[in-house]
Amino acid sequence: MDETLNKDTTKEVSLNPNNIDVSDNDNVNLEEVNVNLDNASVCNYKKKGKKRAKFIVMLVVCCLLALALINTIVVRCCFIPVEIVGDSMNDTLQDGDILYVVKNGNVKRGDIVIIEGEKENDIIIKRIVAKQGDMVKLVDGELLIKYDGTEEFVPIDSKNAKIPQGFKYSSTWLDENGYTLTEDEYFYLGDNRANSSDSLSSYKTCSGNQILGRSGNFLVSVKGFTSFVVKTTNYFRTFLGFNSVLS
Repeated sequence: MDETLNKDTTKEVSLNPNNIDVSDNDNVNLEEVNVNLDNASVCNYKKKGKKRAKFIVMLVVCCLLALALINTIVVRCCFIPVEIVGDSMNDTLQDGDILYVVKNGNVKRGDIVIIEGEKENDIIIKRIVAKQGDMVKLVDGELLIKYDGTEEFVPIDSKNAKIPQGFKYSSTWLDENGYTLTEDEYFYLGDNRANSSDSLSSYKTCSGNQILGRSGNFLVSVKGFTSFVVKTTNYFRTFLGFNSVLS
């Protein structure tokens, strides 16, 4: 009997030669498993955070591209957005304003228009004050107009004009003999009359083919974010349809 017991004892010892407490070892393993699970949770959370950030960035990029595409389509079809450069249209339009004008259309007196000059890339923005059949003349520094179908000369409309006290008009070509506008011919001025290169200068008049767009009564001039976008994305200007104009 003793020999049998000794053999059994020897087997038990050989199964656990280092005398490790199995129950304690189980507790240690469980703690390690819990730590590993916590680390895995943190890693998964970080991965989800990165995926979420990537998704937000992609969403913003897609939105910007969509807006650029919509803007391009709308601009090409209906409107022309222009950045005002200069102060010849003060106080109606200020330097840095973004103005949306309607492409082409029937131009009327009082319309703000974008005019393509004779030189390449020479574009200006002014106000139409006279058209076909009207007669304009300059007498002692006063600019007068005889509208088509009327008999009397009256002062040029100064409703939207910024005119300093005592200001007198001058011209490189127009005088008291006057000039009658022919078919599809327009006479234009800047609203800031004391600081404007317009029909009174060597530009003279323009034709309907030179008028790229007009504002009519629909005048939208904005600054802030729109102006910021235009100024900080100059390299996208052509793609987005923006044109800078000299006022």
